[in-house]
Amino acid sequence: DDHPDIIDFWSKIHTRNALRLLRQIKNLAGFWVKVGQYLSTRADIMPPEYLKSLAELQDSMPPKPFNDVLATIREELDGDTLEAIESIDPE
Repeated sequence: DDHPDIIDFWSKIHTRNALRLLRQIKNLAGFWVKVGQYLSTRADIMPPEYLKSLAELQDSMPPKPFNDVLATIREELDGDTLEAIESIDPE
C-alpha cells in the first residue's frame, strides 16, 4: 500500500474524480454546494485531493440573486410564517 507507484496512481485518480465532483456540484448548485462545502472540511473521511478541490466551494460560489431567494422563501413558507418575518436584508 505504501509503494510510491500505488500512491501516485491513487492520487491521480482522486484528483481527476475530485475535479469531476466539483464540476457536478457547481452545476447542481444549491443544496449540493452545501454538501461539497461540508465535505471539504472533513479531512477525517476525504482524501486530500478532494479537500483541495472542494475547498473552492468555500469562497468562490456567487450569491444567488435576491429575487430568486425571495421566490424560494415565498414558495416554502406559509402565509402566517411570512407575516411573522418583519424584514429581510438582501445583502
